[in-house]
Amino acid sequence: MKLLQLRYYQAACQLNSITKAAELLHVSQSSVSMAIKELEAEFKIQLLNRQYRGFTLTQEGVAFLNQVNILLEQAEQSSEIMKDIARKRNLLRLGVPPMIGSMFLPKIYPVYAKRYPHTDVRIVEAGRKNLIRQLEAEELDMIFLPYDEPLGEEYSCIELSSTQTVFCTNKNHPLAQKAMIQMNDLLREPLVMFKDSFFQNERIIDRFRQCGQMPNVVLYTNQLSTIISLIQNGVASGFLLGNIKDSYPDLVSIPLDPPLAYKIGLVWRKDSFLFRDMSHLIACIREVL
Repeated sequence: MKLLQLRYYQAACQLNSITKAAELLHVSQSSVSMAIKELEAEFKIQLLNRQYRGFTLTQEGVAFLNQVNILLEQAEQSSEIMKDIARKRNLLRLGVPPMIGSMFLPKIYPVYAKRYPHTDVRIVEAGRKNLIRQLEAEELDMIFLPYDEPLGEEYSCIELSSTQTVFCTNKNHPLAQKAMIQMNDLLREPLVMFKDSFFQNERIIDRFRQCGQMPNVVLYTNQLSTIISLIQNGVASGFLLGNIKDSYPDLVSIPLDPPLAYKIGLVWRKDSFLFRDMSHLIACIREVL
């Protein structure tokens, strides 16, 4: 079984014509027909019901086509990876939630950029669900990820930090003097929160549901700067990571009761090729953090 035979078979099936497949592939009809006959002989099955005009797929032919589609897609991905390796790639596609990005990127990126100036670092800001989806689709190489339970075995992870969510408000707010905050204290509180795809947002809403109510959210946003600005101006209160609130001394942060704790890690797929650019990032993170 050769890739060329599989491509000929796939083209014939997609176009439902050996003649059109040959024209598309710029080969003779006999080359396409012979490739399919060789596959049938190799596996000792009939793939096509040949008719005077055209053909139909046998049941075995349909099953084989499904496998061919998978194999050719994998072959294309492998080809792209090897091309990247051959040209040293010099590309790092990195996903990061906004709050986590503000915690780590100012420390890591300057070191990485100075050490590897020819690497194109493309940073995508999004919530946890979207980042995982893009990692699975191989649209991202690595992602910074919050988690409060073990990640799946399909991922590799370097733990970077432990943190917790804190309630943040203006220093003149009536709740600013409390030592701990429970969700019952916040049932009528105007809040600004990240959108649904953000990990912290899901956990906070779960806490409110346990109280039998939903939070009083006046604005959902993807922008950390918007959340900070609204809290600073007393328009609404919100929730930030304990590590990040130190960057805003004019805000008051109050731990939740019970705590909402989780870890932050750098995550990539175990089955993906660890490009040189990814290894460089891991080395920088271990050095800086």
